[in-house]
Amino acid sequence: MKKYNTFLVKYFVVNVVLLCASVLIYHYYAESIIPTPSLYPYYDYIIVGGGTAGCVVGALLSEASNVNVLLIEAGDEFNILSKIPLTPTLIQRGSNDWSFTSTPQKFSSFGLKNKRQFIPRGKGLGGSGQLNYLLHDVGIPSDYDNWIKLGARGWYYSDLKPYFEKIFMLEKHSSDVGTKVIKKNARVHFKNKKAQAIEIVLSDNATHRIITRNEIIISCGSIKTPQLLMLSGIGPEHHLKEHNIEVVVNSESVGRNLHDHLNFPLYVSIDKPLSVTLSKMLAIKTLTDYLWSGKGYISSSAIAAIGRGPNSTSLTLFALGSADETILREIANTDSETFRAFFPLHHNSSQEGFVFLANCLQPESRGSITLLNADPHSSPIIDPNYLSINTDIECTIRAIRLAIEVISTKAFKDIGAVIQWPKLKTCQHLWTDDVPDVYLECIVRVGALTGHHSAGTCSMAGDTPVVDQYLQLVYL
Repeated sequence: MKKYNTFLVKYFVVNVVLLCASVLIYHYYAESIIPTPSLYPYYDYIIVGGGTAGCVVGALLSEASNVNVLLIEAGDEFNILSKIPLTPTLIQRGSNDWSFTSTPQKFSSFGLKNKRQFIPRGKGLGGSGQLNYLLHDVGIPSDYDNWIKLGARGWYYSDLKPYFEKIFMLEKHSSDVGTKVIKKNARVHFKNKKAQAIEIVLSDNATHRIITRNEIIISCGSIKTPQLLMLSGIGPEHHLKEHNIEVVVNSESVGRNLHDHLNFPLYVSIDKPLSVTLSKMLAIKTLTDYLWSGKGYISSSAIAAIGRGPNSTSLTLFALGSADETILREIANTDSETFRAFFPLHHNSSQEGFVFLANCLQPESRGSITLLNADPHSSPIIDPNYLSINTDIECTIRAIRLAIEVISTKAFKDIGAVIQWPKLKTCQHLWTDDVPDVYLECIVRVGALTGHHSAGTCSMAGDTPVVDQYLQLVYL
């Protein structure tokens, strides 16, 4: 009990110090955002969504001296936790998160509450990238080149590389972009099938209709973008009429083709002090090291390696040996039995280890985004339809077996690596020492979690694309 009380005191002290540091650092970073004091009735370009892409597009467009740009974002600036490499996920389910949940899943998520995946999406400048360990990756050339085969002309990796390089050279912010924080964006208004204006409601509940001289650029991510399009009259005709929304364009593909990575967490214990543990994170020295020198355990995302295997398999080594059960269960939406089965050593805050996240890079299962109703305040209906295609299970099992192979190497044996296989009531009868596929399929369908990489709902390729190669809406 004494040891537990000491732990609580440390936890309290660390949080108080972190809160004070947050206030000081917030005032420093707050200067980076330059809000527009008032709205103009017209803008050359209106960008809806100040996430990763929206901020970059706004900065690039504002380089022209004779152009004025309005960037509309539903959230405010993220707090200090988004700027510390190890802590961005702690913002999830807070004021800077849309905090979506999926529909109950038919083929996966059996160990989650109500079989629903929690789907965090960033609400604030920087978007979802602010919630997920501050990592970015432009992908590999073959992925882009495959888009060409699907009809996305002009999107070879070699075509895009100069733009990637320019993005990384952008300044922190641009004073030519006006930023408005809104309470909700209602809909885009069209005239003769051309986007003419957007209606928004500000935080003071004042409604404004703002007209564009050139274009409205919708950059709200794979979930909010199709929702806004459908609310504005662009989507499947029968679905729009179901909610009494006037049809501007019948586009059957809006909100379809949703796909996402599904991560399977495989916990591995080790007997060497090489990982980030809860005890290390909550030590006073950890906080002081970071505040004074930007170093220490929380100065890294704890993602030690990401590897791509054969046949679309992938492994991410997350060097977190122990973590807080309450926080992780809340973020992952798992029930208690599932969490404790996948992390059987959770009670030891000093436990060394890591998690291998095994996933299939090119899943074939497809889901959808649809409207609950015509109210912009309502969350859309999100059905990722994970693991509905058996090849995704086969691919994920190959990724797990790749992890087993890696853990069996001398380098991992030397640090005492031992896989802690989850002992789940629904799957344990399938267990044998040779770890059969039927057991792996069972634990994947119970405990695999979203990889936070949803995509595809406004596709550029295929038989009925939503946008063309210039990212302009087809038929408009």
